[in-house]
Amino acid sequence: FVPARRAIDWTIWQTPPERDLINRLLRNPLYHGRKSAFLIGEATAVAIGIARGALELFEELLAKPQRGFMAGAVRGELHEYQEYWGLARAWIDTAENAMLQVARDYTEHCRAWVEDGVPFADEADRAMILVEQHCVKLAWEATDLLFTSAGTSSGRRDSKIARHFRDLAVLRTHGTMRYMRTAPNAARLHFGMAPLSPL
Repeated sequence: FVPARRAIDWTIWQTPPERDLINRLLRNPLYHGRKSAFLIGEATAVAIGIARGALELFEELLAKPQRGFMAGAVRGELHEYQEYWGLARAWIDTAENAMLQVARDYTEHCRAWVEDGVPFADEADRAMILVEQHCVKLAWEATDLLFTSAGTSSGRRDSKIARHFRDLAVLRTHGTMRYMRTAPNAARLHFGMAPLSPL
């Protein structure tokens, strides 16, 4: 049971709570942010973690001698596989750094709303969501490259790298990851027009 004095009638798509709730109920500025960028950020962090896990698994594969037509070769010593690993790491690092910057920006928007009365604008929210969606896109591209470069045996049902590939393939199908929907809405808000959808 939650008493009425401890509850707020508020949904994810509404603007942040009124500032007069600060002293009554919600003292932490993070409670005063828009929830969509916050919640999409959670999935984004998971996507980046999945990609980082795939990179670690790929590195383990690179240390093992090759079988098949390249029998005996250690993939980690080959330029081709070094390039795959290097590209994937750069994409994952870029996604992680961008996500951390979104977290800093989000926190600052919350603080400015609570302390300075600067509204947490819908445009700022959409801009952060768009960056988060592109973080997921980078994580996917890295994981896809690693999976497809790991060899056909990595497609087995019990393959850990295949599990990372499948998990991220499913995560990116969520409706909140549609950057082609968010991009025009972010632009419309910037140019003074109403968005066409909540994201």
